[in-house]
Amino acid sequence: MQAKFDARLIHKSVAGWGTNEDLLTEICCTRTNTELKRMKQAYYELYETEVLQDVMDDTSGDYGRLLTRVLQANRDETGPEEVSEKLAAEQAAQLVAAGEGKAGTDEDVFLDIICKASPAQCAAISAAHEEATGHSLKDAISDEMDMWGEGDLKNALKMLIFDRIHVFAHLLHKAFKGLGTDES
Repeated sequence: MQAKFDARLIHKSVAGWGTNEDLLTEICCTRTNTELKRMKQAYYELYETEVLQDVMDDTSGDYGRLLTRVLQANRDETGPEEVSEKLAAEQAAQLVAAGEGKAGTDEDVFLDIICKASPAQCAAISAAHEEATGHSLKDAISDEMDMWGEGDLKNALKMLIFDRIHVFAHLLHKAFKGLGTDES
């Protein structure tokens, strides 16, 4: 069952010394609300503790806040037919103002918008962002989050702005890239 498999992977990510942020990010940011809810139930059945508490105990800062929001399983899951171009333009403008449009980055704006928007809405936001600025939202996230060593936050936000099929394709490509294969 996928829920138990995901629960075990999350536990493996946070158990013991250190955190496997890559695995934690992949599981949390590529699952649907239903899959996350099932995983949370399976986690409790397997470990008799709440996954949200274990993740919060093992992460911090903006990255921890992003995971907390994602694990609440409240992300919009509407499809491409329900995308609002007007809202996407407003959200893109808010992201520009929160990052590129000022000194420093207001990560809360990025979290509020990206953690709630469906992948289809994120694609529309990205298109509106590129139209307004001349560069992609993915690049803006990389630029804004790299300034302060926010690698885990950057990777999680980038996973959330793409649909999961594209994320899985990217991860598979990355696993086969270079010498040898990254089996994990």
